[in-house]
This record gives sequence, C-alpha cells and structure tokens, in this order.
Amino acid sequence: MLVRAAGSSGLRIVRRCIDAVELLAAARADGAVPVILSAGLPRLTVGLVDDLRAGRSIVGLASDEEQRRLLQGLGVSSVVSVDGDPERTMAVVSRRLRDTGVAPAAADTAPSDGDEAIPPPGGLIAVWGPQGAPGRTTVAIGVAGALARQGLRVCLVDADTYAPSAAMALGVVADVSGLVVACHRADLDSASPESIGALAIPAGDRLSILTGLTEPAQWSDLRGRACPVLWSHLRAAFDACVVDTGFCLDPPEEGQWSRPRNAAGRSAVECADRVIAVAEGSAMGAARLVASWPHARSLADGRVQVVRNRVARRAALPSSRAWGHAIRSGGIDADVREIPDDPKAVRRAWDQARTPNEVAPRSRLSQALDGLAAGLRLSPARVGLTTRLVAG
Repeated sequence: MLVRAAGSSGLRIVRRCIDAVELLAAARADGAVPVILSAGLPRLTVGLVDDLRAGRSIVGLASDEEQRRLLQGLGVSSVVSVDGDPERTMAVVSRRLRDTGVAPAAADTAPSDGDEAIPPPGGLIAVWGPQGAPGRTTVAIGVAGALARQGLRVCLVDADTYAPSAAMALGVVADVSGLVVACHRADLDSASPESIGALAIPAGDRLSILTGLTEPAQWSDLRGRACPVLWSHLRAAFDACVVDTGFCLDPPEEGQWSRPRNAAGRSAVECADRVIAVAEGSAMGAARLVASWPHARSLADGRVQVVRNRVARRAALPSSRAWGHAIRSGGIDADVREIPDDPKAVRRAWDQARTPNEVAPRSRLSQALDGLAAGLRLSPARVGLTTRLVAG
C-alpha cells in the first residue's frame, strides 16, 4: 500500500528488496539513489546501514516505538511512523527527503504554474477468477479492448501459468514468452519503461500484448521477485495494463526447493489498482468463488470488482439477488457486475482473433464490457520523471 501511494507524493519506487543483501546490491548499482528502509527487513546490521548511508539519504519506516528505537540504534536518524493512511505516510517521507536535499521531482521536470502535481502513472488491472474456466481471459481481453476504444494505450499481459491463451485468442504467435523476457529484463538495473514496453506486440488499435508462456511447463523460467518492478515499468509505459492471471493464488510452500508457480498472479493481484474477480453465473460458480476467496481477499485488500459472467436468460440460473446473497454469505462484500452469456459473439471473437468489442460492438456482451471498463475510471496518463528510490 505504501508503494502504491508513493506516486501521489512524487516518488517512484524502482526496486523492492526482500532482504538487506538484495537491498545493498541494488543500492550499490546506483550510488546516489535514496533508500526507504523498513525496520522489518531481514538481515539488517549497523555495518550495512553504514554502507548504505555513504553518499545517500535514508528514511526509516517504523510501525511502533520498538521499531523506531531499532532503526535509530542501527544509525538511521530520520524515521517516519507508519499510520493507517499510506498517502499521508509517504507525504511525510517525501518531506524528509526534501529536508535532506533530495527533491521528489527533478528540477527540469518541476510542475509549472497552474500544475497541481505530477500525474499518476497508468492503472494496473488484474483479472482473476477461481478454477472452472469462468471466462477470465475473455473478460480480460474484453476489458483491454474496451479501454483501447476509450483512447487509452493498453497492454494486455498473459500471466496465467496454468493455461496461457490470451495471445492465441488475439492471433499473436510468439516463439519466445514476452513475460519471461520482461521479468528477466526487469531484474536488471538498466531496465526502463521504454525497454519493457518495447516487448509488447501490437494486437490492435492502441492495444498491445505481452505474450505469456509458450507452454505451461515454462513457469519455472519466471522471476517472481521481478514482477513488482515489471508492473511499475508497464504502468509508466502504458495508460493501462490488464493482467490475465491464473486461477491459483495459493502462497508457495516453504522450503529450500520450493518454486513459486503462482508468483506472477499473486504479485499482479497484490500490486493492482483494481482486481476484477470473474465467476461463472451459476450456483456452482458462486460456490467456487467463495471457496477461492480467502487468498484473493488477503492480496487485493478491498480493491475488488466481482463479475458474474455468462448470465443467461433462463430460469435454471439463480437470480441476481440469490447469487449475490450466496457470495455475501461466504464473506464477499464487493460490488457485482453481470456479463450476459453471448456465445455467438465470443465464438466470433475467437474465430477472428479479435476482441469482442471489435466483432460485435453492439452486442449485449460488448456493452457490458464497455460498462465494466468505464467503471474503472482510467484516463490517459501523463507520466512525469520522479525521484528514483530503492525500498527495503
């Protein structure tokens, strides 16, 4: 939440580090980049803080007095208390950096008179749904196409490590996974929004796609720790980024040999500005959504729009009220939008390798997808140069 709130204060996080060793390596790659240091970062020592402090600014983050004393004992003189408002916390961090001589915005990109602030980067939308093929990919493609029709530059990312199919649905053939290459590139300090955005293949007017795994067994090639950096670069490169995730959001098993197959999907849901949870419109679809909800809820933190997909005009399906009551009884308190069942439009879209909005713009399906995209309230982003930070 703090990382997502950084942009409102003119800050840009360029690396999130899982321990002090990775933080030191990332910081040494850029000797002047400031560091935001959490008291809970593993392997913190006085010597490491001394190494970080040479020639750079450090601001500590503490959630209580004990953590504050810990950071001060390690040599971090400027410590900010983390409260319930992430934007307020990051605003204080920004002021501390100003006090130490680090301005949130570069001098040649400072806002001119009349500009209120540097605008935020593009939005990240994660499309997730439980197992059972509820239509995640169709909804992701439809939302991406609808956003492109609004005039936005959109990147569709196929991050499904179980059944990648978005590229095939849009007729894009790639011998190499764009997602794997992008993750490898995002792991490099020399990566930039331009270099990451260039990996996306045009798939329509204002719509590009970052292709997924060429085969499901390739998931082990993904660098899960690079995903948050990847999303940040895609936000800067496009007005909107729609990520089609896999159904499974279970955390990786602990152990020396564990490999996080779900890392890309979990990262997308955690970092997204909005999560679209797609469930099939039947009673079974509601049950599957409820069963898979705990992991999604822990990652999405209230930023969820539930989509009841394939709602047919027949008595065999539960009514909207009954379906909504079923998911609320399972602990899901989120808005529900309904997408009508339109197999002809979906079949035409897949047969012609185009979005539903292109092949049947006046269909009930396209109108529903347009409404879903409009509800996200995204607008073309003017991306400004902001302070580069390493976060630990």
